Amino acid sequence: MSLLNCLAAAIPAGERVITCEEVFELQVDLPDVVAMQTRQANLEGTGEIQLRRLIKEALRMRPSRIIVGEVRQEECSRRLGNQWSRSCRAGLRGGLSPRYGCEGGQGRAHP
Repeated sequence: MSLLNCLAAAIPAGERVITCEEVFELQVDLPDVVAMQTRQANLEGTGEIQLRRLIKEALRMRPSRIIVGEVRQEECSRRLGNQWSRSCRAGLRGGLSPRYGCEGGQGRAHP
């Protein structure tokens, strides 16, 4: 996450930034930051908040930029890619998210 923290440090102070993470790791030092975190289901199997839902909610909050902590599953990254492209066409100025892979080529973008 240190790379995302370094990149976030370059964001101008007047922009609204929303972070979406599984675990709070980002430390964005800006005046207008909203930090949101996923949540697992409780013992009754309710109350789960997935990363995809956080991003949809973040887009409704009219951010200047969205920073997504970790996107680890291929299925999730494809779905998020569709939301990113729609939100960029709708006027979102920028977003950050790392990609992970265990083998060469796993971290590359998928169509």
